[in-house]
Amino acid sequence: RGEPAPRGGAGMTAGLLEGRVVLVAGAGAGLGRQVACAAARAGAAVVVSGRTAGGANAETVATIEDAGGRAVDVAADVTSADDVQRLVDAAVERYGGLDGLVYGAFHPGGMSVPAVDADLATWQACFDVNLFGALRVVQAAAPALRRSEAGSVVLVGSQTGRRVRPGRWAHTVAPGAPEIGNPVGVAF
Repeated sequence: RGEPAPRGGAGMTAGLLEGRVVLVAGAGAGLGRQVACAAARAGAAVVVSGRTAGGANAETVATIEDAGGRAVDVAADVTSADDVQRLVDAAVERYGGLDGLVYGAFHPGGMSVPAVDADLATWQACFDVNLFGALRVVQAAAPALRRSEAGSVVLVGSQTGRRVRPGRWAHTVAPGAPEIGNPVGVAF
């Protein structure tokens, strides 16, 4: 399969994901960056993705590479089916396959605006990234994940969806991604 995944090195520990390829959507900062770095430490080659190339995504890639791992930054807008397919294709072309997908992309919505005052376009943008974006990426990745002997999908959500707080309404949309995991899991 293409370029081999990282095999340890300075600061990297071989482990559970040795020789695997993991795509992390929403990997530029925060939890996504932590997940990408953890996957690399466990031995995976990591495809770091966010809406724009460079910036935070490049920092995540640099962190992984500085520790002896392998990573590539592939910009993709999860609201675009073409971008998402290009992202998955890039992972497969670069590393020869895809073994894992972690979806952590998130649209914050109008955090300072009460939910009832947010315009419909803001609500649609939240659903398009937080719910339908997850589904787009899973559907595009499904053929490659099915070819893997260990194809896995992790959809990141938020507990805030179960306990809504003022100004945090956009988080109520994010738990939709993990909820689609039930029917998605049946497909694998």
